[in-house]
Amino acid sequence: MGRERPDGSNHFSFPSGHTITAFSFAPVVTKYWGLGAGIAAYTLGTVTAFARVEGEHHYLSDVIAGATLGIVIGNMVVYKPKDISLGLGPGTAEIKLAFN
Repeated sequence: MGRERPDGSNHFSFPSGHTITAFSFAPVVTKYWGLGAGIAAYTLGTVTAFARVEGEHHYLSDVIAGATLGIVIGNMVVYKPKDISLGLGPGTAEIKLAFN
């Protein structure tokens, strides 16, 4: 979204797309292949996130945001959201998601 990467290569640091992809895959794996495969998928996502920071492609906040977005996206794929609400006010923004 315009923040320069730690290595200075471009301005596409935030959020980490690799981390979003890895973590959006994990809830799907957990749902369809079970907890053991899900733990492996979340571990792969975590390793991906740390590798992006270690390789100076992203800041820690980039991968935290990417993991959060990925988990939300993955859960929206496998579970039908039963309640979605958005609240905006002066100086505040809030999104609430509840899944079945």
